[in-house]
Amino acid sequence: MKYTLEKARLKSNISTKEVANSLGISVNTYMEYERYKKIFRMDQALEFAKVVQLSLDDIIFFSIEDTEKL
Repeated sequence: MKYTLEKARLKSNISTKEVANSLGISVNTYMEYERYKKIFRMDQALEFAKVVQLSLDDIIFFSIEDTEKL
């Protein structure tokens, strides 16, 4: 099963504030990632996966629209 950033966070029962603190970013910045306004760097994606205790392969890190820009 694949999880959006929000669903991965909710599955792990972690607040936006907890994720932001774990990643060393503000809640507002984290919300931009969760809304796919920004895309995680690889090191941030790895840390996010650790925080939510899921494999990188199970998390959707960008929107379909983002792939069209590549």
